[in-house]
Amino acid sequence: MALKRWPADGPTVLLIHGLGSLADSWWRIGPGLAALGFDVTAVDQAGHGGRALRGEATPDVLAEAVREIHPEPPDVLIGHSLGTVTALALQPGWGRTVILEEPASSLQPDVCVTISESLTADAVAVRRDRPAVVERVRRENPPWSDEDVHWSVEGMAQMDAAPFARRVRRCIASTSICTASQLPRTMRRGRRKFASIGFSRRTEWRCSPVRI
Repeated sequence: MALKRWPADGPTVLLIHGLGSLADSWWRIGPGLAALGFDVTAVDQAGHGGRALRGEATPDVLAEAVREIHPEPPDVLIGHSLGTVTALALQPGWGRTVILEEPASSLQPDVCVTISESLTADAVAVRRDRPAVVERVRRENPPWSDEDVHWSVEGMAQMDAAPFARRVRRCIASTSICTASQLPRTMRRGRRKFASIGFSRRTEWRCSPVRI
């Protein structure tokens, strides 16, 4: 499934998930926004949810994969983690409002290597012993519900990890893909409304240079 829908009659919202995740990971946010009147769609990124990734995991490739299955710009575009990189690559002019939740940033080389190795290791582990991975994710994230754990593990299982592992290693030498001046208006009002349905307190409302 490339798209997940929570329809309503209000402004359109497109949700773009993070690294190793799925459209279904918005299972709490999507219905919450729809209950407030927003017409919500979540997309599986290329290389996730069983979707093919054509080429390397570059921002432009990820952005084009979003346009392929959701050609119309939304009123509100929300990206989380890797999804912020994709959201920025869709700019300028794609979505009247852009919200970046826990945006990616430049990392120390050793952290890039650790993340890269973890992506590959998780992809192998979930195929070999899924119950053990489920227990590990539950242990590492005590506040998570069973559904959070399920979709986290399912995201690992359905991800094409290799190209993203390569990309993370290359982040050591990569350059910024966006500056704040390239973004459309960011959402500065209604923060409590979005926070009330589960957004992290670390949600960012302005663009910072992103490296990946």
